[in-house]
Amino acid sequence: MAAIWLYGEHLDVDDLVERSCLRQGWPVRRGVDVASDMDSLREQPPALLLLVAGRTARDDFAALYTVRADAALAAVPVMMIGTPGGPVRELEEAVALGANEFMDSFHVEEFVSRVSLLLGTRDA
Repeated sequence: MAAIWLYGEHLDVDDLVERSCLRQGWPVRRGVDVASDMDSLREQPPALLLLVAGRTARDDFAALYTVRADAALAAVPVMMIGTPGGPVRELEEAVALGANEFMDSFHVEEFVSRVSLLLGTRDA
């Protein structure tokens, strides 16, 4: 299975997301930022891209736009996750830019269920 790439600025939530993935046997790779990782992402497209909202909401939406505009990455599923203390996230904007899933906050069971569906697995 290709790795799940994780991008975030909220270390507590990022760590929870990573641990939740690893418990399910899903390999995780933490990215620096989408723009600087584009060559690596194109060479080996991820199974899923996770964008954990942080202090810079515009950067998350810019990353989503960049991925959706790239032919090699356009079909990669993307999930956006809001965080405590982060900016108010707009579901409509995330979906309009191509997010497959949006969680306004992180809940392990819901996260695992949604990621399982995006990865095409059952009872993960």
